Amino acid sequence: MAMSILYSFRFNPDPSGDASFIARAQQKAAPGIKVSISALGARESQQSFGEDLAKYNIQPVWLSIENETDEEFVFVPIAMDPDYYSPYEVSYRFHGALSFVANRARDEFFLKRQIASILPPHLTTTGFMYGVLDAGVKYAHVVIAGKDRLETFDFALPVPGPAFLGTNIRAENIYPGKAIESLELDSLRTIFAKQNCCTTNSSGTRDGDPLNLVIVEGRRDPIVPFVARGWHLARQLNAASAIDTARAFIFRDEFQTSPVSPLYLFGRQEDIALQKASIHNK
Repeated sequence: MAMSILYSFRFNPDPSGDASFIARAQQKAAPGIKVSISALGARESQQSFGEDLAKYNIQPVWLSIENETDEEFVFVPIAMDPDYYSPYEVSYRFHGALSFVANRARDEFFLKRQIASILPPHLTTTGFMYGVLDAGVKYAHVVIAGKDRLETFDFALPVPGPAFLGTNIRAENIYPGKAIESLELDSLRTIFAKQNCCTTNSSGTRDGDPLNLVIVEGRRDPIVPFVARGWHLARQLNAASAIDTARAFIFRDEFQTSPVSPLYLFGRQEDIALQKASIHNK
């Protein structure tokens, strides 16, 4: 308790490492508008903001929005995360009962770093939105609105931290150097009919889960439709994820990114594993 009170008097954010998450920012553009965006990992946010935001299920997302048009636009944060936090909601979680100076510094710091909603013409607006914590991949639906214009940008942002199955999955990465064939529907059906019915174990001696869904990759990141609807990547199976799984089972905590048992197809283990927690009425 004494250490907690003492810590609340100190507020020492260190943005010196911000270049790391800015450098990996993803970018998308529409005529006259360019969006750069990056999701911070737990360690990055603790260093940059001087507080353990992940402890309270808070995740900063860095944005830079260039408006090169003659029109003023509006960034709509609620479209990106309906449960997003205001700067004061974030800061208040770290307030100390007697640390008035540190509390005021926290309030000012989080407010100053929040991205503005108004995007003036011919300016670049930069800052953070404080969203709900996601691990592995964070889905970001960026909406920018004008008087007679609406632009949307979808991102699947990697989040530093534990290793996950299925980050950066695309056909050219799985099958490097192979050309994509153009098939008619009947040809596609013929190929599917020749495929195995099920996954197998590593030796191919026992069948696993049946194959009952085919995803056709388009121009957008194929993971976006899933994470946009609440699906989560699974952690890679290792000692750390096994311990976290056991801890969640013992304490009956929800573990939305728990590792899965390996299944094999096409001579290799699964490239990606997605899961979604079921909701049960009590």
